[in-house]
Amino acid sequence: MLNRILDRLEKTLLIFSYLYFCLIILAEVVTRYIIGFSTSWGGMTARYAFILMAYIAMANVASTRDHIKVDTLLNKLTGRAQLVIYIYSDILCAILALIILYYSIVTIQSQIINGVQMVGLTLNIAYAYAILPVCWFIFILRLMQRSYRAIIMYKTTGVPVQKHEFSVGV
Repeated sequence: MLNRILDRLEKTLLIFSYLYFCLIILAEVVTRYIIGFSTSWGGMTARYAFILMAYIAMANVASTRDHIKVDTLLNKLTGRAQLVIYIYSDILCAILALIILYYSIVTIQSQIINGVQMVGLTLNIAYAYAILPVCWFIFILRLMQRSYRAIIMYKTTGVPVQKHEFSVGV
């Protein structure tokens, strides 16, 4: 159920951010070259939409281990050794994600306290920076899901993950 909720959330955020990104850039190009006017907030909010898109895609790819990796050495190991390495890498990624999550929340609190606003808008920039803790929290959930799936798959088949046809290793 959590997987389905996260899938829908990720797809919705990806579609929304991509649509917004494309529309605002189109509007900025049209207004700049046809009317000779551009907004101060358009390009900035498009950047934040692009950042949101990148972080959501990161969490989505993390759930399936479909990211680019060199697994030549990993393929030569036994199933149990592969599982240990996968879980170890997931723990390291989770530690990194928790550090980023903590410092992003600290940064947002500071921006709220100091009232830092976005250029050209009367919105606090903390709204834009809220992308970080939300996406990294989703990333942590996806890490937990993929570790759980690797353990279950190892118990049933003896290998922690399915081999993909796009694997770089030999």
